[in-house]
Amino acid sequence: MDLSEVNLRANSLQGVNLQGADLSGACLRGADLRNVDLKGAKLSGADMIGVDLIQADLRETTLTGAQMTGANLRESVLERALLYQVNLRGADLSHANLSSADLSGADLRRSKLCGANLTSAILFQTDLREADLSEAQIEIEQLADVKSIESAILPEGLEVADLDRVF
Repeated sequence: MDLSEVNLRANSLQGVNLQGADLSGACLRGADLRNVDLKGAKLSGADMIGVDLIQADLRETTLTGAQMTGANLRESVLERALLYQVNLRGADLSHANLSSADLSGADLRRSKLCGANLTSAILFQTDLREADLSEAQIEIEQLADVKSIESAILPEGLEVADLDRVF
């Protein structure tokens, strides 16, 4: 389904099946996409600022370059999603499943990742300044190539000093 460049600003699409849809460059700013099925969808370059994606299925979704500042992705599934250079500054990803997701170059400054599953997620050059990673499932080795973790809240048992042994 080709919905590229469509304007769905502030629309409610709660629970809609958009599996595999092409929403590249779409304006979804402030839209209600709670419980939406976006598995395998293409959202590259989409304007998703302030979008509500609580409990959405975003498995294997391409979000390269999407603007998602302040987005609510609590309890969403983003397994194997491509989030290359996505702006998720201030987003809520609490208890989201980001296992095996590629977050290379993503901006996650001041984002909430408490309780998130980051198992095998790629965090190359990801900006995690002031992010809350408390109770997140993450290994210290995954933090070796991040851009910054300055003032981030790390899960219990992980310390910034531990990075010295990783390098």
